[in-house]
Amino acid sequence: PMPAARQGQAAKKGASQPPQPAGVGLYFKTDDQGRYYVEMVLENTSAAATGVVKYGDVLELVQNESVVGRTLSQLRHMILGPPGTYVNLSFLREMDPDSFRFDVDLLRGDPRAY
Repeated sequence: PMPAARQGQAAKKGASQPPQPAGVGLYFKTDDQGRYYVEMVLENTSAAATGVVKYGDVLELVQNESVVGRTLSQLRHMILGPPGTYVNLSFLREMDPDSFRFDVDLLRGDPRAY
């Protein structure tokens, strides 16, 4: 058998490698309660194209799984996926006097490519 390092190099050259996981164009930060809120919506992304998600929206669920207590690394893993696929995110928007929740399906990767 090949040494492990060589196998890795050989595998990288293969044409059948899966595409790099893609996100939806949102940067998150945590607040003092440990909740993830939208810090930035990147241009030319699915999140920007929908115009729904805004700065300060609190992320609660990814694909109906709670993000409470997750690390940022775990959160990334939950959101990232194959380009051209969708991910469902559930947000809380806190407004005076009423807060409301909403769901949005966002396309992973560059929406202009699909």
